[in-house]
Amino acid sequence: MLADQAHAKIYIRESRLAPLVLQLDLSHPPAQKKQNDMGVDRPGRVQESMNSQRHSYDDHGSFPEQESRVFLQKIANVIDEGTQSGELDSLVLVALPKTREFLKSSLGKLSLEKCTAEYSKNLVSIAAHSLSDRLDSLKEAQKEKQK
Repeated sequence: MLADQAHAKIYIRESRLAPLVLQLDLSHPPAQKKQNDMGVDRPGRVQESMNSQRHSYDDHGSFPEQESRVFLQKIANVIDEGTQSGELDSLVLVALPKTREFLKSSLGKLSLEKCTAEYSKNLVSIAAHSLSDRLDSLKEAQKEKQK
């Protein structure tokens, strides 16, 4: 599975030597938007009490991030359903660390047990014909790191 905050692609293969086949390609446009695009103004401004400095007020939440979490939770549910139905024997997670960790925290215990590898890369935009080679090089690099 390849994922970023607004896209997910799930590939399957029948055996280790079989080619990867795109099974599911999902995107979630609201997770790509900026807060201003969603009808929300810029954050308010506050003035320091001790001096004349002003800075923006941050409410520690953004709509795109919240939308991303909703989307990634749906993806985790799809994976869990595939695991429970027996369609999924193993899972390789490829996503940047923050996305990957959220997905892992959203997956059920059985799906986590099926996770055989994980890589900190964003390969969502990689063409399917070169994906196998990229995954092989990530696997080799990880083996070299472990030595």
